[in-house]
Amino acid sequence: ASVTVYVRNLVAKGFIRREIDDADLRRHRLVLTTEGAEARDRALAALAAEYDRRLAKITPRDRTELQRILQEMLTPPTG
Repeated sequence: ASVTVYVRNLVAKGFIRREIDDADLRRHRLVLTTEGAEARDRALAALAAEYDRRLAKITPRDRTELQRILQEMLTPPTG
């Protein structure tokens, strides 16, 4: 139910639009609008700027260690 509210809000703001799926008329496809893509890009830029600001607070050595840890987390498990 909460996803429906989020989708309705995004449609109302013009960030996405609903389209009927021609392959299955019971389905709707959600399409990002130009305004939605611009809002996404602004949000990602703000997030990146804030991340960079916080990252600047730690030493280069700690940044290297953080990068190593994050890379390790992304490595698929073996076995």
